[in-house]
Amino acid sequence: MQAVAYENHVMWRARNFMFFAGVILMNYTLLRPSPVDMSFGVVAFLCVFINQRITPNFFILVLLLSMCVLSYFASSLHLLGSSEVRFQIMVKSYVTLLAGIACYVTSSWGEKQWDTFTKVIVFSCTIGAILGIFGFLTQNEILTWDGRAKGLLDDPNMYSSFIVVGMLTCMYRLQKAPSATLVICLALIILAVLLSLSRAALGAGLVCGTLYLVFLNQRNLGKAFLFLMIGSLIVLFLIIIGVLLFDSFADRLAERMVFAKEYDLGHGGRYNRYFLAIPLILDNPLGIGLLQFRLYFEEPIHNIFIGAFLYYGWLNGASWLAMVIMGARYAWNNWVLTRHPISVLLGVSFLAVILCASMHEGEHWRHMWLYLGLVWGFNANNFPRPVRAPAPRTYAATSRAAA
Repeated sequence: MQAVAYENHVMWRARNFMFFAGVILMNYTLLRPSPVDMSFGVVAFLCVFINQRITPNFFILVLLLSMCVLSYFASSLHLLGSSEVRFQIMVKSYVTLLAGIACYVTSSWGEKQWDTFTKVIVFSCTIGAILGIFGFLTQNEILTWDGRAKGLLDDPNMYSSFIVVGMLTCMYRLQKAPSATLVICLALIILAVLLSLSRAALGAGLVCGTLYLVFLNQRNLGKAFLFLMIGSLIVLFLIIIGVLLFDSFADRLAERMVFAKEYDLGHGGRYNRYFLAIPLILDNPLGIGLLQFRLYFEEPIHNIFIGAFLYYGWLNGASWLAMVIMGARYAWNNWVLTRHPISVLLGVSFLAVILCASMHEGEHWRHMWLYLGLVWGFNANNFPRPVRAPAPRTYAATSRAAA
């Protein structure tokens, strides 16, 4: 297995360390470039010194990512005179390539390294949760946006879509080794998601959390139902605390917990923009270009699937769909091949982030590309194959053998 082969390689261990450091540094994105960008830059540099086997998944993913980056340039060639457009092309190209870095690094991981990653992501998301909760309690302008928790990330939607994977990872680790510390981390992360007041993250957390809870307790659905009730009571308790501590929290929560707000409805609303974008997509095979939504709409399209086609063209949209669909297939195949729960955790975490991005401009979210790379990078060959019991011999077969 590759993980065993590289275990004593100094550069390999240093690269893993910087990768884990980058996951923790994802809590800060207020500068460009951010410390997380420098960390993953070092990871990419260290990859040069490791003679690592290239997997077919990595080769295919790099091809698709290259198509995305090419589309960024092709869609905005006529706009390169704008420094803002040039900067956005650079940023989007970099975050896109994070998926390739994550895929390459994790394709050499075994169970030990993946276990360390789950610890790191819980730690990182707990730090983010504490920052968001503190910001909401103090209404610190750096840690909040429009009164909503966001930590040291750009906005509440990016923030909540990042820490919601920490909630799922806490569930994974609690199933593996229950502890009071993990329960506290889980409670902090759930509270932070609530205080972000992100409809997409709350919906994704509810859907993916419920599905994952049922999977973890598939042999005892009564236990799953009990945990679901306990979780619901904890959420209700946290909401009550928020209502008691903050006069406006109940109103803000009720205001956010609706399917359609004022800015979602009407001719220029979010949902109608989806339909208005279709003719533009058909008329612009190369896309309308970066930041050009301003010529057609008052706000961005707020849907990563539609935006992939609208902004950057058909090639980018097709590449994005291929990466998501194939990533989901790989997650399923990895479970079938290994029966290891980490493969399911990666799949459901990726689903949660994609659900959040489906309502926002998620193509600049570093953690989204990170999880895309993780799903593609999981290498079933580095895990022992499950031992299957031999099929019982029938009476007829036994009789023929005796004869």
